[in-house]
Amino acid sequence: MNVPDHAPFVQRHRYDLIRLRDHLAGGHRCTDAWIAIAHLVHEPWQRLDCLERACAVDSDDQNLQIARLEHYIVLHPDDAHAAEELREAKARRVLERYKPRVFRHQDASQPIGAILRAARHLRRRSGSCAGRAGSSPSPWTLTTHG
Repeated sequence: MNVPDHAPFVQRHRYDLIRLRDHLAGGHRCTDAWIAIAHLVHEPWQRLDCLERACAVDSDDQNLQIARLEHYIVLHPDDAHAAEELREAKARRVLERYKPRVFRHQDASQPIGAILRAARHLRRRSGSCAGRAGSSPSPWTLTTHG
C-alpha cells in the first residue's frame, strides 16, 4: 500500500490551525499535522491530546512517544508509572543505535534498538497493549526474584 506524503501540505500550512484541522477532518492520518497543531495550541492538555493522536498514527516513533510522555508528566506529575515509562523510553532511545563492539565490524548486524523494537512489535501483535496502567509488564523493567 502506498502511503501519501502529507509533509508538503503540512509544511505549507504549519501555522494555519484551520487548514490543518480540515486536513485531518478529511480523513488523513497525518502525524506531521498533529505535531504542527500541538505547536499551535496553547493549553497543555490540548498539546497532550495532539501528541496522543500523533502516537496513534505512528506508534513506532520513539521521539514522539517521549514527547507525549513528557507532556503527560507535566499534567500528571504524581504518575509514577508514566515517569518510569519515560525513563524506559529514553533508555531505549540511547540503545537505539548502539551496536556492541564485537558486532561493529559486521555491516549486516542490526543495532540492538532494531532488535528490541522488533520484540516490542511482536508483543503488541500478540494482544498486549503497552503504555497504560493495567497493561502487561514492560520488558525494560528489571524484576528481582527472591
